[in-house]
Amino acid sequence: MDSSREKAKKNPLGEGGKSKWVRFRDSFEWDGVSLDDYKKSPEDWHSVTRRVLLGEAEESLDFHLRYFEIGIGGYTTHERHQHIHVVIVFRGAGEVRIGSRVRRVGVGDVLYVAPEESHQFRNPDGKEPFGFFCIVEARRDRPETVSESEKLSDL
Repeated sequence: MDSSREKAKKNPLGEGGKSKWVRFRDSFEWDGVSLDDYKKSPEDWHSVTRRVLLGEAEESLDFHLRYFEIGIGGYTTHERHQHIHVVIVFRGAGEVRIGSRVRRVGVGDVLYVAPEESHQFRNPDGKEPFGFFCIVEARRDRPETVSESEKLSDL
C-alpha cells in the first residue's frame, strides 16, 4: 500500500488524480475558502486576515499557499522562524521589515524571507488593504516572536 507521501509524489494535487481550481472573485475572495483571523491569539498583530488556498484540505502538497490581507494601520507579528517563505504582493502596497531593513512594496513585488530573519509586514498608511500570497513549507516550525529589545537592536 502506498503511503500518503508516495501518493503525493505520484499526483501532487491530491487523491485520485483530481486537480483543483480555486475560483477568484473580484472582491478578493475565493470560492470555498474561509476567511480566518491571522492567528488565534490577537497578541502582537492588528487587522490581519488569512485564507488558505491550497495545502490544508484534501491536497497532499509539500507547501501551503495562503493569502493574507492587512487592513489600513494593520501589521503582522514581528517574528522569526527556521522555515523559508516566499511572498508575492497582490493588492495595494505596504512595508516589509526584514532584519533592520524596511522597504516599501507593491503589487507584483516578490520577497524571499530566509530562515531565522526577523520580519514583519505593515500597512501604515495605505488607501486600501495590503494583500499578499505567502508560500511556505507544509511542515514548518512555529514562529518565535521577536522581543522588544531585539526589535530596537535591529534598528
